Amino acid sequence: MPRGPLLWKDDLGLGGLGSALIRNGFVYASGRSASGWDVRAFDRAGLQGCSSSPKVCAPLWSTDGRLTTTKG
Repeated sequence: MPRGPLLWKDDLGLGGLGSALIRNGFVYASGRSASGWDVRAFDRAGLQGCSSSPKVCAPLWSTDGRLTTTKG
């Protein structure tokens, strides 16, 4: 699979097991946490919720293993 330059990053802290999906301008990342499976959504372009150099992005929203949603 071709890869481009790194645009931004985030330390998900989800134990390294999970997956990512890019859709409609968002990156959805999921992984196992202490409470179950978490899902987090990030701005694909690295503009919203991102700062620093190199860019580090906070999730725009997230769910925990109990499927409660928090807005970033």
